[in-house]
Amino acid sequence: MESGSSKPGTPMIRKARNYTGAMSIESIPNFTKPAMALWSRFSSEHKKLLLANVWCGACRHEVTITNFTGAVKSGDLLLVGKCAECHGDVAWVIESA
Repeated sequence: MESGSSKPGTPMIRKARNYTGAMSIESIPNFTKPAMALWSRFSSEHKKLLLANVWCGACRHEVTITNFTGAVKSGDLLLVGKCAECHGDVAWVIESA
């Protein structure tokens, strides 16, 4: 079941499955300035959902991203980090409108 926001450019996401809240979503030290500007547009609840719904190719399901960084690539927000379950590399491109 997917739920979306009425805001243009907000990605469709599923409800968080196993979000542990291990890393604060309010203070991410490894974001570029442009990435932080895009990230700050999301509400705290939306950030939690985004972080808890990253696809892991090794685990073959959505996982929580940990130890992540943020950058802007081609105008989109790119999160790169580790899978909370297998500790493999994961990434998610959050498209801008």
